[in-house]
Amino acid sequence: MDTLFKRVLVEINRRSHLQTLLPSHQISISFKCEDRIWAMNLSKVQSNYTSNIDEKVDLEIHVSKQALPLLLNGDIRLYQLVKYGEVQIRGSYRYSLLVESILWLCREYKIA
Repeated sequence: MDTLFKRVLVEINRRSHLQTLLPSHQISISFKCEDRIWAMNLSKVQSNYTSNIDEKVDLEIHVSKQALPLLLNGDIRLYQLVKYGEVQIRGSYRYSLLVESILWLCREYKIA
């Protein structure tokens, strides 16, 4: 999973158009999957992730083990997973839309 989070962060930094979506203040998103927790911090200044959470998060995403790679790779949208019951979200609707947009735009595009 660490490689998937690193890939997302690389894509955020590589794709300059995504910088305009990021807030100027830092937001913290936790991804809880079974017994593991990852936190992703996003802002225009710096974006990173960690597996150590010692602060309050702005958005909690509880996701199944099967759905997490699909979500991080952009194979499926966040709210589709919510609809299928694979994900539960706690926090701001605005932040959940932001995370969904960023993960979707970070995916690898298939060239026809």
